[in-house]
Parts: sequence; structure tokens; C-alpha cells
Amino acid sequence: MSRITEALEIAGFPEDAKAYFEKIYLTIEANEELHRHLLASEVYYYENGDYTAELKQLAEKSGLHPYTVEMLHLLFCIDRLKGIYKEHGYSMKLLKDSMADLRYKLEECKAVHGIWGTFVFWWFKRFYECKTFKLGRLEFEWEELEFDYDETLKKGAPVINCHIPSAGPLHPELVEEAL
Repeated sequence: MSRITEALEIAGFPEDAKAYFEKIYLTIEANEELHRHLLASEVYYYENGDYTAELKQLAEKSGLHPYTVEMLHLLFCIDRLKGIYKEHGYSMKLLKDSMADLRYKLEECKAVHGIWGTFVFWWFKRFYECKTFKLGRLEFEWEELEFDYDETLKKGAPVINCHIPSAGPLHPELVEEAL
């Protein structure tokens, strides 16, 4: 069992993807230089440092596709995110539900590019900052309105943004339940 084993379960990856990411993680963990880049990417991700430079180096030196390295990084960071959820008193069910988006994007990447990974790495930052959560079929986050909306809401007003993940059909009863 590796550091990402539980993350793969939390994200609900298919068995072949789990095996693939376990294999590449163990290969990276066994190589001191590669592992150092992965560790640094996690630290910089949470401390607003240049984590992309570390991921680029990891992809180049490992020979892995950048989309795969980015997904590996996200899986690796779930361990710390789990602790953040606990600190805030958020449930592990909420974590598992929210991290299901990793699986959705993994499957999209496989369908579009033929590789396990993510081509929308930027999308996940707000999940790891505990700003976006999946509640039922929908994902929600607080945002500031970027424009004036009639007389009702002014630019900068707090609003709830709603995202519909690519997780299958959008039945009205699931939307009502999420709302």
C-alpha cells in the first residue's frame, strides 16, 4: 500500500487506472530525484509557490505525459487535503463526493487523449482550497459577482456558483436534492 492507495479509492478510479497510478507512483517514490519533485509540488501547491515548474521537471525526467503527472500530483495531495477536511470538521463523505470529480476528468482525458490523466489541471485548485464542494449531483462554490446584475446585485456581491459535473444524466430530482 502506497501513499496514493487511499486517494485512488477516495476518487473512485477504475481498477486499471488504479493499477497504473500505483505503478508509476512506486517508480517515482523509488527514485530520489523524481520523488523530490513530487514532494516539492505538493508543498508549493498549498503554499502558492511555483508547483508547475516542479511538475514540468517531473514529467520531463520521468518520461510521463504532463497530464498523467498532473493527475498523480492531485492524488498525492489528497492526503494533506484529508487533514484539512478534518481540521474544518468536514466529513469524509464530502471529501469522497468532491474528489469524484477527479474520476470524471480522468475518464474524459482517457476518452479524448487516450491517456490516464487530466487536461484541466487548473480546474481542481479550488477543490484543494476547500472552496468547491460536491453536494449530490452538483458542485457549489462561493464567488464574488464579476459584474452588476440589474439593481439587485452589484459587482463583488457574494453569490453561489453552481457547476454540473460530467457524471451522467442530470435528472430533475437529483438537482432538487442537491439544491
